[in-house]
Amino acid sequence: EAGKLLVIPSDGSHWLGMKPVVEELGRRGNQVVVVVPEASLTMGPSEHTTTLTYPVNYTKAELEANLAGQLNTIVSIDISTDLA
Repeated sequence: EAGKLLVIPSDGSHWLGMKPVVEELGRRGNQVVVVVPEASLTMGPSEHTTTLTYPVNYTKAELEANLAGQLNTIVSIDISTDLA
C-alpha cells in the first residue's frame, strides 16, 4: 500500500543520507514531494519524486562562496605568528 510523504530536508549531509531512502520510497510507488530552496548545493529534482522549490534571498554562487569561506577559515593557519 502506497502512501503520501512530504519531505523538507536541510542542505548538506542530512540530505545526502536521506536522499536514497526518499528515492526508494518514490520507486516503490509512494507519492513523495520534496520541498527545497531555489539555491541549493545538494538538493534537486529526482525521477521518482516531485520537487517543489521556494524562493530564497541568496544565489547558489553566494551559498558556495559562503561555504568556501567557512572551510578556508577552518583549515587556514596563520604562519606569521608561528615564525615570530
